[in-house]
Amino acid sequence: MRFFAIFINMNDYRPVRRAHSSSIVKSTREDSSMNQWIKSLATAMLLLSASTGAWAQDNLYVGVGVGQFTHSAESFGFKDSGSSTGYIIQLGSNTNEYFGVEARLSGTGKANVPGFGASFDTSLASVFLKARAPVADQFHVFGLLGHTSGDSKASGLVTGTAKKGSISYGVGTSMNMDNFSGSLEWVRYWDNVDGGSNIKITIDGISFNLAYTF
Repeated sequence: MRFFAIFINMNDYRPVRRAHSSSIVKSTREDSSMNQWIKSLATAMLLLSASTGAWAQDNLYVGVGVGQFTHSAESFGFKDSGSSTGYIIQLGSNTNEYFGVEARLSGTGKANVPGFGASFDTSLASVFLKARAPVADQFHVFGLLGHTSGDSKASGLVTGTAKKGSISYGVGTSMNMDNFSGSLEWVRYWDNVDGGSNIKITIDGISFNLAYTF
């Protein structure tokens, strides 16, 4: 159970050792780590407002999605992963036919990773630049590149909360019908996030999203 104790210790928390159990207590630096959430959302709003016509009614869209999120952990050559069902809330703007910007909030749900004796439940705040290419009248393929801040909570033999940020990227396809669109996508939200002592954390999501363009 050394894994998550080290992971938390490297990210604003410290482990407290006990004879029969482990727990994590907050350090005085929690406020600074919360700034990752504020920065992500503030950056999203700045990108949206700075985009050409970002707030015009024919560009702005909102959406919701459901998907499967996978937490993967690796430590000293040992790997394990667990999946769960989560949600996505989107706010974005297609500034033209080929480019756009999007902010989203996601919740992964609780994923059990048995090899590390813990379940992970992560809240994610993401900002993406979006590149689109039409392949037919109503179909597009797209790519995403941006940043995600995450607040990951673990429960089990070891408990605690870790806050980290990562470059994020993904690909998908979408179909448009009047003001509505549906998309299928894969996104890597956390990419080999360093948890300390050769520990790497990755979070992937495969989701189906529905959006409405104003």
